[in-house]
Amino acid sequence: MNSILLKNANIVHADGEIVKAQDILIEEGRIKEIGKLNTGTSKTIDLSNRYISPSFVNLHTHSAMNIFKGFAEDVNIDEWFNKRIWPYEARLKELDVYHGSKLAIAEMQNAGVSAFADHYLYPEAIIKVAIEMNMDLDIAPTLFSGEEFQKGLDETIELYNKYKYQDGIIISLGPHSTYTVNKKDLESLVPTRDKYSFKTHIHVSETKEQVQESKSLYGKTPIAILKETEILRGRTIIGHGLYVEEDDLIYLNGNVIFALSPKTYFKLNMGFGNILFFKDRLNIGIGTDGAASSNTLNPLEQARLLGLMGKYILKDGEKFNIKEIWKYLMNGHKFLEFNSGEIKEGFSADLIVWNLDKPNTLPNTDPLASIIYSASNENIESVMIRGNFVKQDNLLVNNIEESAVYCKNLIDNLIELGGEEKSRKF
Repeated sequence: MNSILLKNANIVHADGEIVKAQDILIEEGRIKEIGKLNTGTSKTIDLSNRYISPSFVNLHTHSAMNIFKGFAEDVNIDEWFNKRIWPYEARLKELDVYHGSKLAIAEMQNAGVSAFADHYLYPEAIIKVAIEMNMDLDIAPTLFSGEEFQKGLDETIELYNKYKYQDGIIISLGPHSTYTVNKKDLESLVPTRDKYSFKTHIHVSETKEQVQESKSLYGKTPIAILKETEILRGRTIIGHGLYVEEDDLIYLNGNVIFALSPKTYFKLNMGFGNILFFKDRLNIGIGTDGAASSNTLNPLEQARLLGLMGKYILKDGEKFNIKEIWKYLMNGHKFLEFNSGEIKEGFSADLIVWNLDKPNTLPNTDPLASIIYSASNENIESVMIRGNFVKQDNLLVNNIEESAVYCKNLIDNLIELGGEEKSRKF
């Protein structure tokens, strides 16, 4: 039996409470027992003076966009989409997505991420690399209205049938947005969603202009369209949703979570809309968007920015306290359904080992505050997914040298070729 005993660890639970000097027995990738244990195992690791927390999840990203990290800087959102991203993204091939996603997964694992909700093209390339790197993945192949819509939906179902028994892989529906997928196509997804128990992952109300245009065209907000088309009747990850309106709140329930990526909003000057004012009436989780907009795939960095901006916008330093920010980091686990996010018996051993005895976190008066406001990847000593180390003693297990070289050459070639004449109204 594959077993590991983690000795003398200080546990940071999902609710932010800390229990000192506990042992954690892991068997076959799951937490078997917690307490003061003397169980003989094949491997014992002493974690005295270390803290263990649940891993992080990245609730909304586009992993292969690591290819475009640093490529679309200092531009407005219209130019970002229509001149820097979509025209070049149109040239990507499946192997490009494989290598771009490999870099992204390595970066996420280095930052303590055990699972991510991806929304991108060439989904099987992303699935392949996630399996190779022992990463949990909820993949929503991107769908756009048009002649390829039905083909894309059929391919999503094929992926589900192919990988439905694969540990760590969940297939979801991925209509891109309410501005690139029309109401008829959104409605057509509902029978498929219900038949296969898919969740839906979609961009909604990212900008004020999107909401205004939706009202002008349909007399409804994007959230109201999702209600009308019955998308919100199922489990739904909303990418961003910054400009949700108070009248929209009646359509939202526990099945819906907003994946926020504040670094993108700062960078593209998107604002925060109303969403922070409604935080106590919404489910909020943390995403990173893609590296083309956020430059890093670090949920902790995003949560930190969310907390700071929340205090500023609400003009109240008592709001967005450290336990609330920690809750947002943990919320994604419930929606990705990999049996993770708790340090309790029976849960997947998806864990972060923190070394807070570093200059940036000393004197560590409050460990949770040290993590939220002071820690970096340097403090993440080890990361475990399903009981296997993907980072140990500050070193990543998976080798990414080939993908690093590939992506460097790829972006050089894309720049030389130039973008295709292709854009979509956002």
